[in-house]
Amino acid sequence: MTGETIQPTISREDAAASPWDVIVVGAGPAGAIAARGLPMDGARTLLVDQAPFPRGKVCGCCLSAR
Repeated sequence: MTGETIQPTISREDAAASPWDVIVVGAGPAGAIAARGLPMDGARTLLVDQAPFPRGKVCGCCLSAR
């Protein structure tokens, strides 16, 4: 991990003005997998998360950065 925060790829204004087929809330393991797979099936997908990336701990009770 570099410690640098990853910047959003779209502004809030552009996201609000765009038509989405699916909005995935939460970029934990399940949300990230869903947001990766849905566009492969042709769905315009927006992934939103409140926390900056990268994080020191992956989401989930039994998962860790190690």
